[in-house]
Amino acid sequence: RPPLTRRSSSPSMLSKMLGARAPSLQRAGRVVSSRCFYSESTTAGANTLYLESLYSQWKSSPQSLEPKWSEYFEALQAGKSLPPVPASQTALRRAAADANIGGVSSTALTTAATQHLPSGSLGGGLQNLIRAYQKRGHEVANLDPLGLHEWRTHFSSEGVPEIDPKYHGFSEADMDESFEISFPGVSGTMKLRDIIATLQKTYASKVGFEYFHILDLRKVEWLRSRIEDPGFVPSDRQKLLSIYKSLCQVDTFESFLGSKYKTTKRFGCDGGEAAITGINAAIAKAVDLGVTDVVIGMPHRGRLNMLTNVVGKPLVQMFAEFKGTHYDFDELMDVMESADWAFAGDVKYHLGTSNTKAFPNGKSATLTLEANPSHLETVNTVTLGRTRAKQFYAGNTDETKRQVMPVLFHGDASFSGQGVCYETMQLAHVEEFGVGGTIHVIINNQIGFTTDPVDDRSTLYCSDLGKAFSLPIFHCNGDDPASVVAVFELAAEWRQAWGSDVII
Repeated sequence: RPPLTRRSSSPSMLSKMLGARAPSLQRAGRVVSSRCFYSESTTAGANTLYLESLYSQWKSSPQSLEPKWSEYFEALQAGKSLPPVPASQTALRRAAADANIGGVSSTALTTAATQHLPSGSLGGGLQNLIRAYQKRGHEVANLDPLGLHEWRTHFSSEGVPEIDPKYHGFSEADMDESFEISFPGVSGTMKLRDIIATLQKTYASKVGFEYFHILDLRKVEWLRSRIEDPGFVPSDRQKLLSIYKSLCQVDTFESFLGSKYKTTKRFGCDGGEAAITGINAAIAKAVDLGVTDVVIGMPHRGRLNMLTNVVGKPLVQMFAEFKGTHYDFDELMDVMESADWAFAGDVKYHLGTSNTKAFPNGKSATLTLEANPSHLETVNTVTLGRTRAKQFYAGNTDETKRQVMPVLFHGDASFSGQGVCYETMQLAHVEEFGVGGTIHVIINNQIGFTTDPVDDRSTLYCSDLGKAFSLPIFHCNGDDPASVVAVFELAAEWRQAWGSDVII
């Protein structure tokens, strides 16, 4: 479906020349010109905007376009009978759509971005191949630590033919052809096989990116420039050592509880350890960017690890709760006999806490983990309510919204199945309810308690709800902690830059 575009208030020379050759759309005696809908004319609607860019290039550098375009524009300028447009209506419409998405010339061939010949040609084919990876690379990325990717079989049986070079007219003989491209970290010419390898590493490796559904082109370009940075996933020794140290703390904690308190229910984070390391990285990045308070809501699984290794609850207190020695029984009985009240006990994986934590950069932040009942996703509204209250009593300004950041952890089945997720996201930009963006983290263990994904949702991903709100969605392989950390840090940057939700 072609995009809707608005006509420029001051038509270009090309628009005037084309306009003189085509009757205006008139309805009830007046010209309808404020919004241009697609019509069957090759030179109408969004195509006109794209033709204008070709016309401008032809005037400045005629040799940069194919001879057929020169013939077309010379005839147009001279007022002669026009030859057929050198590209098909479909190809022009596709080029116009790509141009509207933004960044065409920055991500594809500099020459093909202006020519946009049909897909069988080398130029237009490469442009479309690059766009296919940017839009659909996540569908072939290595996301499943088990290597099964069963949800793809159920929800996407056709696969992604667009990322096959043959789909765009390339053969094995073309793999050593060189092309001039402009891609982060790449300048000048590059062989086709190397371009494809770069695209696979960026868009089809251990992270899948969904962001081309976002309507704001500035946001798309902001994300693209960071995602396509060759240094997006950390590789320096010090950074990797810090990630390893964090993973050791998370894993050792779970191992100790498993061996010391074998019969105690604890809801470990086994398999999702990278998420604990990731949220630590996201909070550190957010504090760097001005956050002073972080409010976290999450379900049971991984909660004890979050309390100790993220929020900073003392291990002595945690182990006392496991032993049942965290309160004086005699003192409690005295209180119950002398007063008409007493505290209500609760299991340790329902409890929350708050702590002020110092960071290596010298800054500090107050981290709060909300107490959580056994009702799935109920904690979402409480977490966002506390966040909003903190922002309100800190001054209720845009700056205080940036300073208090909420984080919500979800299960895969509950995020797609519980209506409260949609309800809270729907309020994200309502004036009195908005909290300046929430980081949503879905721990996807690919089963909803006892239910396979094919039996609990109708979408390819459990996170597809986010597309309704134009949110960026990052799919991570939990067995690649370096990529997980990179994505969490990007999510924190996004929240601080755009004041909008993001899903991991």
